[in-house]
Amino acid sequence: MRRTIIALVAATLCVTTACADTGTHTDPPPDGTPMSRPQPSLDESVSTLNASLDALANVLHQVIPPEAWEPSGDGARIGCDEENHGRYSGPQYLAPGHYIPAQTWPQIESTLAEHGFLPASSMPLEGGNAMVQFMNDFGDMVTVSSMEATAKGRGGSSYDGETKCREGLTREPRR
Repeated sequence: MRRTIIALVAATLCVTTACADTGTHTDPPPDGTPMSRPQPSLDESVSTLNASLDALANVLHQVIPPEAWEPSGDGARIGCDEENHGRYSGPQYLAPGHYIPAQTWPQIESTLAEHGFLPASSMPLEGGNAMVQFMNDFGDMVTVSSMEATAKGRGGSSYDGETKCREGLTREPRR
């Protein structure tokens, strides 16, 4: 009896899968390599990250004035190894004393999702404060945080981004 049930479940899954096939799949490449999206170069990752941070800034500037955001350093490309691999750490933007309202978080999430970044973690804090990391399929990350003012400090908001180590770092020749 148990074998009959297992066979029926397997047959149902096969029929369901066959009926759901829309014919839009692609056959594997003739050389037998697995199909997957290639890793972007460092330049492509930096471009995607910067476009994502610009779109995020547009959302945040609707609730916190642009002049309240202070850059904390510039973005930098950093070598990961002795070859042509590097990563990029974008500048961090701080808005001391300004809090991101709760109703803005869904717009932040949808804006970053349009650029391929989905919430990877969140750390809800007391009073609705938050620190959320968004990641794309290639491990690049955008972090957005907001802390309400308390008796211990005036709080504030921040956002930044960084890429994973990628091929394509241009190094200065050694002297």
